[in-house]
Amino acid sequence: MLIFETRCGGADFNKARIPARIPFPTTLATLLKECIGNRKEGPVFRSRRCWTGQKSPSITVTSREELEQCFHQRLAFVSPGSVRTEQDQKRHFRKLLCSLGGIREGEIYKTYKKLFQQVLGESKRPYDLRGSVTQDLRDAGIGEDACRYLTEHAVPRGILNVYSGFNPTVEMDKHFRRIEPLLRAIEDRLAVVGSANVVDRRIDQVLQNT
Repeated sequence: MLIFETRCGGADFNKARIPARIPFPTTLATLLKECIGNRKEGPVFRSRRCWTGQKSPSITVTSREELEQCFHQRLAFVSPGSVRTEQDQKRHFRKLLCSLGGIREGEIYKTYKKLFQQVLGESKRPYDLRGSVTQDLRDAGIGEDACRYLTEHAVPRGILNVYSGFNPTVEMDKHFRRIEPLLRAIEDRLAVVGSANVVDRRIDQVLQNT
């Protein structure tokens, strides 16, 4: 279960501005654990250089308290007038995540652009996937309110209490069954990439010991 919630007094709010619990398929558990590593706080998605060990984050934190302390220290040194809105705060929080080793939005855009060009022969934005995912959820038989919740759009704050029969795990299971071929393909790819990573780490260990 991925939990999206507000930290640092609302500086990293999501689109719906409410906590969301999103189930994920067990196929992705290994990949998510690799993304997180042994870190207690910080970005989920690390930059390629930090992932491979070519670069170390300029800042490390070991708890939610340390993360918030770093953020407030950063705000104390920004230029006067640069933080006027909640979006300004969020922008500075994203910069902090990059200092913690997180991937930059530009890197995500370039990677997706290259991938779409190779697969589809045309350029698309990562945001364009949002509509496709929403349609997939609907095609799997997930209701409108549940779709809005699972894609973090605005929903009634009491949806988990008043929306009869809504259970994120049950609803997402419908989606996982529908995309089972995709999940199998991801699992096969992870097996190949995982084996390659093990070999690379062993080579690095040999080089370090010589």
